[in-house]
Amino acid sequence: MLERVNGPLPRDLVQSLGRAASPLDEKGVELFAELVAGAARAAEVERVARAAGSAAEDEAQLLEAARAFESVFLQLLLQGMRRTVPEGGLLPKGFAADTYESMHDQYLSEEMAKAGGIGLAELIVEQLTASRRRFDAEA
Repeated sequence: MLERVNGPLPRDLVQSLGRAASPLDEKGVELFAELVAGAARAAEVERVARAAGSAAEDEAQLLEAARAFESVFLQLLLQGMRRTVPEGGLLPKGFAADTYESMHDQYLSEEMAKAGGIGLAELIVEQLTASRRRFDAEA
């Protein structure tokens, strides 16, 4: 199950959201749900969320945490896309190839996030900063 601030988010709801967001086939929706579930379970995501919560006052730290989250998200996206590629290629399948591909995905996702990625980090910073301003204005 996915965790959110107010409690668990059922896998069925994630699949429903995936179907509503775009007209993917059933396998695509299941892959999307697996990606979201994998992200929720990742220890890195938990660490980044804690860092973002404690660093809301310092925008530089918030941006760093948001970029780390975007990096994890991009890595999961790359892994999901890699599963759709047919077997074969330069390296034979096995533990070494899997390790290499995993390390390559991690490095690539970190570099993509540093270079601006898909804009997710900036959106996270913008949303959290706006929420903080509204909260401060109401208090």
